[in-house]
Amino acid sequence: MHGETPQDAVRGGSPRSRGKRAIPRSPHTLDKSLETESSTILLYCLRSIIYLIKKKVASL
Repeated sequence: MHGETPQDAVRGGSPRSRGKRAIPRSPHTLDKSLETESSTILLYCLRSIIYLIKKKVASL
């Protein structure tokens, strides 16, 4: 028989889904590091663009 038995329901899901419950904290920290990384990259790009624009304006 496949699926959840009453004991599985008490333990919190089938053996396969039980392993997923250990993860919840990591996606948040991952999001945070991705956030800071992407904002750093964005800032770098913005600075580069502003620098290039200033150079172009100065050469006109």
